[in-house]
Amino acid sequence: MSAITYGDHTKDVEDLEVTKFTVPSAVESNQILLKTLATPINPSDLLLIRGVYGAFPPKVKLSETDPVVHVAGNEGVFEVTKVGKNIKGYSEGDWVILTSGRLGTWRTHVLVDYPEGGPEPLFKVKSAGEGGLKKIEGATLSVNPPTAYQLVHNYVKDWNSDGKDWIVQNAGGSHVAQFLTQFARLLNVNVLSVIRGGKPNHDEIVSELKSLGATAVITEEQAQSEQFRNNELKSIFNGGNVRLAINCLGGASATALFLMLSPDGAMVTYGALTNDPITYPSRWQQYNNLTTHGYFLTGNTKRNPQSKIDTLNAVIKLYKSGKLQVPPATLLEFKDGNLLDLYLQVIKSGKKGIVKYESN
Repeated sequence: MSAITYGDHTKDVEDLEVTKFTVPSAVESNQILLKTLATPINPSDLLLIRGVYGAFPPKVKLSETDPVVHVAGNEGVFEVTKVGKNIKGYSEGDWVILTSGRLGTWRTHVLVDYPEGGPEPLFKVKSAGEGGLKKIEGATLSVNPPTAYQLVHNYVKDWNSDGKDWIVQNAGGSHVAQFLTQFARLLNVNVLSVIRGGKPNHDEIVSELKSLGATAVITEEQAQSEQFRNNELKSIFNGGNVRLAINCLGGASATALFLMLSPDGAMVTYGALTNDPITYPSRWQQYNNLTTHGYFLTGNTKRNPQSKIDTLNAVIKLYKSGKLQVPPATLLEFKDGNLLDLYLQVIKSGKKGIVKYESN
């Protein structure tokens, strides 16, 4: 069995390694053995490996007889293969996700310990034999959809259904942004997505985002142009109410979003990919009664664990009803060979990817 691991001094994905480990033939009374069905490759996975977040996740044991290591990956969907006799509520064949991505997901199997009285380490997304959820939907369930869902629902509670409310967001091509667009569409809320300009497939990207529900798509250069904001942008909004700005970049990109807000609007920051400070006119905030918030899914979940459960259940319901779809991604299948080569293939391409473990 294999896992993609890294050490305390890892600087980049080139330092990743494949660690072999053994899977027990039987589990202890407080353990569950999982086999991996699919895992995505997210930008946050790479930032964690590169140490951008300031600290690595804790080391974990791949099995009872193997040393502790850092395991890459934060998301994935798994199938229960063995259940300890003291654990209730799970059966072989159930699909689950890890409630903490800090355990690492880029591996063929996961041995989960259930500490007595401790937090629930798993969340069941589908019972054995139940239909309605695909592997790629379960694999991408833990991070991006809940983030997008809570960004839409936590800061504005009274969206109008008349089609005049707006959300503006940067990094419009990210998976969070694409999920957010779909959630907004279900509320009849307009979305303006800001993307980087100059890509050779620009028109294809715009078409793709609009197919998911984006009302308008503009470039960063346009968003940061005062002339564009004072003319073309007013025409796009057409007297609508820009109630929410969603920022994950920071710097001038965030400032541009802030200046688009209507009176009483709010800007929420859920990422800082540029690491640049956000500046905006104090009087603009004062006179327009604008507010700013920081958002962190992990922090929200620690403060209110039930909020994550409720959000996951809402997202699963939308998947099963066909009202939500996973944004386009490169799909690769792992059957045998070097697991790391497959992940590096996606990482080096710069594209979003999902690895399906067909050997399992």
